[in-house]
Amino acid sequence: MKLVPISVITMTCFGVSLLAPNFYTGNRRMDDPLPQKTRLGENTFGCLVNNEPWVAQGNSPAPSLLITFDPGYNGGSLEIAAHQVKGSDHTYIYLNRDGIASVGDYPLAVDAGRVQVTPGACGQALSGALHITRLSMEERIVSGTFEFTLSGTSCDDWVCSKGRFDGKF
Repeated sequence: MKLVPISVITMTCFGVSLLAPNFYTGNRRMDDPLPQKTRLGENTFGCLVNNEPWVAQGNSPAPSLLITFDPGYNGGSLEIAAHQVKGSDHTYIYLNRDGIASVGDYPLAVDAGRVQVTPGACGQALSGALHITRLSMEERIVSGTFEFTLSGTSCDDWVCSKGRFDGKF
C-alpha cells in the first residue's frame, strides 16, 4: 500500500474548496447578495425585486428598517418599513399585516395585509405571503420570509421573491 503525503491531501482539499462554485458561509451562499437568514434581531431586510437585489440600507432621511408589532391591536399587528438609498434614489417597501399571534404563514392579498412600494410601483398585492419564523415577546424580535406580486393598471409590476427580515420591535 502506497501512502500519500499529508501535504498533497491538504493542497488537494484546499484547491477543491477554492474552485467550489457554491461555497457556503453559515446559511448564506457567498454569491447571495441578500442579508443572511437570521433570527437574532439583527435588523436586516432584503429581497429580489424582479430578480434584482433590494436591501434596506442608508439612513437618509429615515432609518433603513423600522419594525413595529402591537400584540393588542387586531389580534397582533406587524408593520415593516424598509428604506433603500442608492445615490439620490430613495425606495420604500412597506408591509403590514394584522392577525399575527404566533409563528406561522399569513397571506398578503387584497383583503389580507397591505404592501406598498414607493416610488416606482403602485397597486395592491394580488398574491403573496408572510412567513413568521420567530416571534419573541420577551426579546422583542420578529423574523421571517416573504414574497408578493404587486400590480396595478398605471404602474410597474413588482415581483418580490426570496424576501427575508429579522429585527427588533
